[in-house]
Amino acid sequence: MRKRILLIAASLCFFFSLFFPISASGSYVIDEAGVLSSDELQELNRKAEQISEELECGVYVIFTGSMKGYSDSQFAKGIYVNYSLGWGNGKSGVLLAICTDPGYEDCTAYGAAADVFTTSQLDDLNDLVMESLYSRDWYSAAESFINESESVLRSSGYTYYEPEYTDPEIDARTAQTTPEQRRQEWLNTLPLTALISLAIALIIAFAMRSQLKTTGRKREAKNYISRNGMHLTAMHDYFMYRQTSRTRIPRNNGSGSGGGGGGYHSSGFSSSSGGNHF
Repeated sequence: MRKRILLIAASLCFFFSLFFPISASGSYVIDEAGVLSSDELQELNRKAEQISEELECGVYVIFTGSMKGYSDSQFAKGIYVNYSLGWGNGKSGVLLAICTDPGYEDCTAYGAAADVFTTSQLDDLNDLVMESLYSRDWYSAAESFINESESVLRSSGYTYYEPEYTDPEIDARTAQTTPEQRRQEWLNTLPLTALISLAIALIIAFAMRSQLKTTGRKREAKNYISRNGMHLTAMHDYFMYRQTSRTRIPRNNGSGSGGGGGGYHSSGFSSSSGGNHF
């Protein structure tokens, strides 16, 4: 019974409160890390907004002070969805995500923009901003990215449309908060969850205890033996378990491992080969 109660209490601790998404609606350059002056932020936002509205493709730069719990490979994608970026219902856009501490940057594109911002093109954008990031010239890095994104969109003949994806982009429930936010919110709700779990466990324990029928505890082993004693009249051996050991023999089916191609993905994202630390 004790194990059952512990299992119930542990299970109840895994219920989380609903999380609320953050939104970056109307902003194309976001400086959470505070590395830009107000004039620099205003100028970059003005330029990115002008390009985005004219070409119908969101061009974004976001500075964060941490990785927000994301791995290197998921950082840019997670930021894109977490901030509800993208132009129109197709969420078309290209993003430069920069973490100032530790220094890390990566680019990603989504929707119709992923057709023109291929893996190779995103790698070029990553390389383009690195010289400025090494010298901590945040404004120049963002400006270079915005200018080059405009050049790519214009030269490629980009046209906005709303693709249909064969795979879900990112689970909306998970994507609306970062791993860092979900972990902190879980810690905040843990004391209340523990108290509720304990109360429910105690109620279940008392309910189960009230159903038990007992005549009281015996303090000596002889009280459990009948008055006439115990007489062994027969003895049998029973085979209860069987243990079988198997060893798998590897098979060579002749198929080799293939590499993944870059560019447009059925999930909607186009990713670089990998971001850069600086």
